[in-house]
Amino acid sequence: MKNLIFYIAAILFLTTACRLGDEEREDSVGDVNFQPIQVDQFMLVGEDSTLNPSEWRHVFPERARININHVHSGQTHQLDFNPNDEGVNSIELPFGAYTYTLMIEGGTAEDFLPVEASGSFVLTGRSINVPLDATTEHGLVTLKNQYVEAAQLLVEETNYELGLLDSEEHFYKYVRRGLPTQLQIQDNVNLSNFARNFTMRSRRHFHFYLNTPPVQQDPTDPTQPGEPSDPIYPINPIDPGEPDDPDEDPDDPDDEDPSGPDDPTDPDPNPDDPSTGGIRFVELAMGDFSYEERPVDVPGQQAENFVRDADGNSYRIIRIGNQYWMGENLRTTTYCNGDDIPEVGASNDWLSLNSGVYTRFNNSQEYGRPYGNYYTQEAVQDSRGLCPCGWKIPSNADWQQLISTLGGNAAAGGRMKNPTTDRWKYPNTGANNDSGFNAIGAGWVTVTENPDQYPGISGPYNWLYERGAWWSSTGNYFAQLYYNRAEVRLEEFYATGTANAFNVRCIRE
Repeated sequence: MKNLIFYIAAILFLTTACRLGDEEREDSVGDVNFQPIQVDQFMLVGEDSTLNPSEWRHVFPERARININHVHSGQTHQLDFNPNDEGVNSIELPFGAYTYTLMIEGGTAEDFLPVEASGSFVLTGRSINVPLDATTEHGLVTLKNQYVEAAQLLVEETNYELGLLDSEEHFYKYVRRGLPTQLQIQDNVNLSNFARNFTMRSRRHFHFYLNTPPVQQDPTDPTQPGEPSDPIYPINPIDPGEPDDPDEDPDDPDDEDPSGPDDPTDPDPNPDDPSTGGIRFVELAMGDFSYEERPVDVPGQQAENFVRDADGNSYRIIRIGNQYWMGENLRTTTYCNGDDIPEVGASNDWLSLNSGVYTRFNNSQEYGRPYGNYYTQEAVQDSRGLCPCGWKIPSNADWQQLISTLGGNAAAGGRMKNPTTDRWKYPNTGANNDSGFNAIGAGWVTVTENPDQYPGISGPYNWLYERGAWWSSTGNYFAQLYYNRAEVRLEEFYATGTANAFNVRCIRE
């Protein structure tokens, strides 16, 4: 009997001890909550080298790893997370003392911010919050996506393409400190080139944008496009020179610049100089960074400065009078409803087409932006919508209103044409593009059984840099511009035995 009692007591003791041991293990585990990455304030560099806090929201890679080490046991833990998420990232760990490291490595120039963070903590309760205070050796270059055709950075004789935010508001690049850097920009109005030299500093934000001073307009002149406060897109670029370097950063050992500050060498040109033709200039400015708020679209007002097609391509919006036009040729390959538009090179097969197609000039990928795609009439008239949703192919009445706003047929063409001889043959008569329409001589495509009706054509792809043509939704009409005339014409093509493909400029409905 005594033995039975002993065995029962022993079993009860062991059961209780195991339960207490389990409870003790459960109580010795807690949550470690790592806070979002915090980097010392980036300072925005002004044109006059002043420094102000930057509003930029940093871009990180989508995946990073925190390595966590138990000080006494040496056991390691890892926490993978997306540093772009603003919430905390948690991991369950046993009680004890820990060290942690975070390293997002990067090279000379990156589309994300390379950072390092390290520290220690002691976990003794149910949870603990751990800040991720990070340091970086990189600075930031941003460029507002306005009037920009192409942009890149030259860092230590290597070219780097700039990244583009999902919002498409800004180009950007993070660059390692202490490196001589040159920003190179081509504008999409004149296709002229700009360059600005500076030396990168850690935690410095260099923001650039192509700026246009206001144009003085005569409010009594009915030929002036828009109201006096409306933007009119720019014409001639200037060489802006180079800015002074910002004040030295006392915390940055690489902040001393042995070459000294850069010296602006080219002042702004004299606006009264007759060589300027009385038009204003595109300026490369620096500073004044901010994110653009997206207002609600109010009928009759411009809500955004770009519109996207069904492929996601974005286009500048320009206001001319009371109309809102695309500032570039359409290049979508998808109808508004999401259906694909077939790409078919020009041939006699076009004469029997029953549905729309598009082609590129010479059927070559070389002719992308700014030439745009060339669409057949069937694509233009398709009920699925060639233009972005909410936009349309302009009718003859729409074209005529544009022409009237710009002073009539004889002069409007010059005010619509890109003024360079890179996109038009010499002499590009009357071209000044003060409307911002930025038309280029992209030619057009014609397949015909009656070549005698089209003197001067040779094969289907013709008139490159000599003429430009854009569809009207009215009948068989199109708008046409010329390299040797300042006029614009609405013309009708021969429909019998002919298939044409022209460029498209959409207008907001």
